[in-house]
Amino acid sequence: MQTRDLIEQALERTNGNRKLGELLVKVVQNYITPLEDPLYDWQIIKMTELGELVKQTTPDGMVWRALGQEVSCRQFRAPVSQCALAWGHRMVVGNAVPTPVAVLVWATVDPETGGLAPMIGTHFFLRNAAESQTNPGTPTRWFTTDTSLDPRTADCVLAFLNNMSSGAGASAALGDVRGVDLDD
Repeated sequence: MQTRDLIEQALERTNGNRKLGELLVKVVQNYITPLEDPLYDWQIIKMTELGELVKQTTPDGMVWRALGQEVSCRQFRAPVSQCALAWGHRMVVGNAVPTPVAVLVWATVDPETGGLAPMIGTHFFLRNAAESQTNPGTPTRWFTTDTSLDPRTADCVLAFLNNMSSGAGASAALGDVRGVDLDD
């Protein structure tokens, strides 16, 4: 399948957002998925949209679980409007079945082509995924081992992943890497 065809397929999953569709295709290229369906079950959401979905305001006006203005992890520090969360299944060497994974992504500009280039950040994994398939009563929870991820972002992403129905450091301040605003 050609990249153009994959982007068209991804547009359905991103409600027609071309930047998110292209970003999803390029993220998925980093993982082993079925050859006949490279996008498999992968999805993507802008971090600004995710932040609105998980934000909680108490009756007295206190705001809980809100994203900050930037996403900071071991791999990058970037404005929240340039970041997304992608999730789906991929094959891992030694496993007989695909396993779920979610990744923070910074949408950057490829200096050679001028197109989108995803910078992959923190990975999130599903605890007890294999066990829950054989024992439906076993609770599954998403988690990350990345202690460099800022706590507000970690809280929002984990709340989103745990509550949804389906399952080398760069910085925005660096002159050689340009981000792409996903809200435009």
